[in-house]
Amino acid sequence: MATNNRLWGAERIHGELLKLGLQVCKRTIQKYMRTVRTQKPRGQMWVTFLRTHAGQIWACDFLQVSDLFFRPLFAFFLIELKSRKVIHVGVTRSPTDPWVAQQLREATPYGHVPKYLIRDNDGKFGSCFTRVATTSGIEILTTPVHAPRVCRRSSSSACSRRTSHTSTRHDPIKALGSSFLSCVEWQGPLSMRRTR
Repeated sequence: MATNNRLWGAERIHGELLKLGLQVCKRTIQKYMRTVRTQKPRGQMWVTFLRTHAGQIWACDFLQVSDLFFRPLFAFFLIELKSRKVIHVGVTRSPTDPWVAQQLREATPYGHVPKYLIRDNDGKFGSCFTRVATTSGIEILTTPVHAPRVCRRSSSSACSRRTSHTSTRHDPIKALGSSFLSCVEWQGPLSMRRTR
């Protein structure tokens, strides 16, 4: 009954068994329901999706860096997940939606585009960015809000510290932060030009 009627609980099954004249304790029904109904989610898991399509997925995010005069700089990254190759880096003091869209255009010349692009829910990714991605044939995947294992925001503490390879295996944005910081941590950037 539990297999054929997924919405029925132990109470309902207990009632149906009583109608058939079978006396079974509700606790016994709950015990056997656990073995019949597994708690595995239906559909594809995020890690499986990343492994299957890793060669066709790029990830993008911003990383805030301060120069030696403590002025904020924003580095925009695009990486390929399979090879962890940095596709494009752009640096600016004030990122806007048209600027981010132009960075995507520059990163995808001559039809060299991924199938999927992972991004977070940052306000810098606006309608211009979405239009450029859609016309290029890129499907945008936004990460869920409050999903730390899927993708972390670049301003979080996870990206601002150096991390090991094992902790960045399934976290593309964390890998972005650690790769950028490994380049910048020994010498602070003097200006936006040096950060590029």
